[in-house]
Amino acid sequence: RVLNQVRPEATIVFGGAHLSTIRQELAQLCPWVDHVISGEGEEPFAQLLHERQGRRLRRTDGARFSALSAYQLVHLDAYFAVNPTRTSNFETGRGCRYKCAFCYSPKFYKGTRDFEVGGLVEELHTLRELGFRRVFIVNDNLLNNVRWTETFCAALVEAKLGLSWSCYATLPDLSESASLLMGRAGCTQVFMGIDATGRAAEKALHKRFVRSTDDLTRKIRVLVDAGVQPTCGFILSPPSHPAAIDTDLTLH
Repeated sequence: RVLNQVRPEATIVFGGAHLSTIRQELAQLCPWVDHVISGEGEEPFAQLLHERQGRRLRRTDGARFSALSAYQLVHLDAYFAVNPTRTSNFETGRGCRYKCAFCYSPKFYKGTRDFEVGGLVEELHTLRELGFRRVFIVNDNLLNNVRWTETFCAALVEAKLGLSWSCYATLPDLSESASLLMGRAGCTQVFMGIDATGRAAEKALHKRFVRSTDDLTRKIRVLVDAGVQPTCGFILSPPSHPAAIDTDLTLH
């Protein structure tokens, strides 16, 4: 809104996973926004640019666009002043192989994919050279392909970048070997959506991750021993929801 006041000639475009879901409402909520694009950003944004130039866009395979070169336009000293942990969001893949009932990801992404490890390590090296010290891997599930994750972590160990990082991961795919390698590669925090506990909740939310309390406890202990701090998310359903019958079990 302020930018529109200062630079009324500028075209303002919104997009992303969350804003895509309220695309129609945004037109009323934010009249200073000129366009809202839906879906993964690269192709629809390129399409918008080409349409404004009266050109046709050749179809792509949804390739990832690296914005690292844009940091040349950023006053990094000022940026780090308000970002004292020197953290950068970083994307190593997209989508999640699970179909949880409450999640945006299965409908938003065209399946799952992991990006090429060598290119990712080069980009992380660039971030390190720019002065970043920490990375938040924004993937919905770093463990979509455990073999790829282990390859990625092994490459980080070899590269010795000195970056610490955090991520989202899924409990069923979190093996002891993967946990140990993640810790060695610089992972310090992992968020796991446990979410559904008990048969009613598992059925209602289409999610069965907790095989047993012992399995959950063991995997948490392995993470902690590897130097990774786990955060576990649970869903407490309202009384009107079918999963609410398992509230006591979830709390336990």
